[in-house]
Amino acid sequence: MKTISKIAILLVIPVLILLSSGMASAANPAAKCIREVLKEAVKYPDCLMKKGSVGDVVVVFTLSDEGKIQVKSVKTSCPELAEYVKEKLSNTSCSEVISPYNQHYMVTFKFRLT
Repeated sequence: MKTISKIAILLVIPVLILLSSGMASAANPAAKCIREVLKEAVKYPDCLMKKGSVGDVVVVFTLSDEGKIQVKSVKTSCPELAEYVKEKLSNTSCSEVISPYNQHYMVTFKFRLT
């Protein structure tokens, strides 16, 4: 009897883990939509690429009720890339995204020369 209950527990735990991970990814569909918008909005600019500006830009932002991106903080070792990303994000709208009030998002943009 103990063996059967142990086997049942071992079978139930992976199923619960799979269900919970599936629900977690579906819990915030806004993040996926925002990621797609940001991919289109922020590209490696030719002028900074020619200058050899490289680095990571970490941005924390929120969305207004109208879907405008409000940058809260930017961290990077390259000020030129930081200004470029802030400018692009301030001109980008995620109006089709319904985001929870005061939800903070953190995104890292990686700019590398290939």
